[in-house]
Amino acid sequence: MKPNIVLFCMDALRADALGYYNPEIENTPNIDEMACRGGVFVSHITEDSWTLPSITTLLSGLHRSTHQCINSEFRVPSEIPLLSELMGAGGYTTAAFVGGGWISDKFGLSRGFDFFEEVELLKFRFRRLRWLRFDRSLEVFLRNQASVSNESPFFLFLHDYHIHNWFKDVQEEYSPKTFTRTGSVPKNVSQCSRAYSQRVREMDLFVGKLLHLIRKLGLDQHTILILTSDHGEAFYDHPDSFHHGGFSKFYDELMKIPLIISGGDIPSRRIDWLTRSRDLVPTILSLAQVDTRISFDGENLSSLVFGEAKDLNLIAFTEQVNSVSETHNAIYTAGHWGMLRTKGYKLITNLESGESELYDLKMDPGERKDLSTKKKDVANQMKRRLRDLLKSKDAIKPGEVDIDSVLRKRLEALEYL
Repeated sequence: MKPNIVLFCMDALRADALGYYNPEIENTPNIDEMACRGGVFVSHITEDSWTLPSITTLLSGLHRSTHQCINSEFRVPSEIPLLSELMGAGGYTTAAFVGGGWISDKFGLSRGFDFFEEVELLKFRFRRLRWLRFDRSLEVFLRNQASVSNESPFFLFLHDYHIHNWFKDVQEEYSPKTFTRTGSVPKNVSQCSRAYSQRVREMDLFVGKLLHLIRKLGLDQHTILILTSDHGEAFYDHPDSFHHGGFSKFYDELMKIPLIISGGDIPSRRIDWLTRSRDLVPTILSLAQVDTRISFDGENLSSLVFGEAKDLNLIAFTEQVNSVSETHNAIYTAGHWGMLRTKGYKLITNLESGESELYDLKMDPGERKDLSTKKKDVANQMKRRLRDLLKSKDAIKPGEVDIDSVLRKRLEALEYL
């Protein structure tokens, strides 16, 4: 019997915001309980530091340099099969409840879903009203699936901007919108991080409600729940590191995200090896027992989940081209930046100027001591390897996007425009 699959992406959730990843906090009891009962990947790296390219990778299994959905002008090319399409072809009923914005039909990410609902962020004035609608829609879907569970399994994709929108709970002078336009540093960063933590706590309550509903409907024995994110969030963990996207370098507060796989026959296991968000598609297809001859840039992590392998010897690499604009004139990382991460080292480099930072992740997990000068040979070798890896990717020409007034309002509400 094929299991049901629930893939829940919490936007802007950094790994160390969860208690399982950071024992110093006790803010997420429901997610922590889920983690203790499943497989937890503690060195899971996202594809990019903002939503569109990261979610496209999450749903395609392709590197950002392959799918090319890297700015607001592009949509997923029609020739790229998405996870929803592959799951549907494998006999799954597919549904998505998402926050809209970048995750919308405009960018081609609704393709393959039998049911696709965008929760319009501007439609509800009060947060609780939005939550009620989200809860009600989700509950109706799950109840319907419980009544037909013997007929076909379901694949459910959830995405929410609730944590991402922490800035709505602080004074305007502390918001990323003010920072990106004026360059003014928030006087009290702790106010920002407290607002963020509160939103993480609220999403943990939602996860508790979701888990309770799944158990109540008798779906828990045959449902695998996967929790992850698209990127993290920075609060001056490093001097040039606030918010996400092009406003911070590829430090771990942005790039290290949670990955928890729990439920069904998933054993309790901590996986320390390096993995990437592009590995989720082949992994989910394997867990769902869906066969495909399609190749991906990611690897199947099932052997790690079930303890059949110790390490796949993976590396993570990415790039980002950032430019100063009228609305984003305080950008720290203008230019063409890249990142290469191995088991031992992490390189952050400007691919144009050569400016680089090198960190020994075993001795310095907080990325405080730049070794690019002291270990110049290692840095240069990693630079060459990164350039070779980026050149090896065959780009697929993306479709074009016309941002209409409705989509523009949604992206403005998320402070992207």
